[in-house]
Amino acid sequence: MTVFFDLDRTLMNFEVGEDLGIKAVFENYKNELKMDYEEFRSTWKDVAQKIFDEYSAGLHTFDEQRHLRVKKCSS
Repeated sequence: MTVFFDLDRTLMNFEVGEDLGIKAVFENYKNELKMDYEEFRSTWKDVAQKIFDEYSAGLHTFDEQRHLRVKKCSS
């Protein structure tokens, strides 16, 4: 027997986890960032989606997409 679980918002609230992670990153680096939390959160979400789409299309490795998100959100 094979059992499949859909963790994409069915069994786990992805948005809450994502927001907690964004907040933690912001709190760690807020003195170095040139934006407030809401602007950082919005920028992070936009950049993360764009980079994830590129990763899904095979344009980046897993590690590359992780580094690109941070680089693009902090510049």
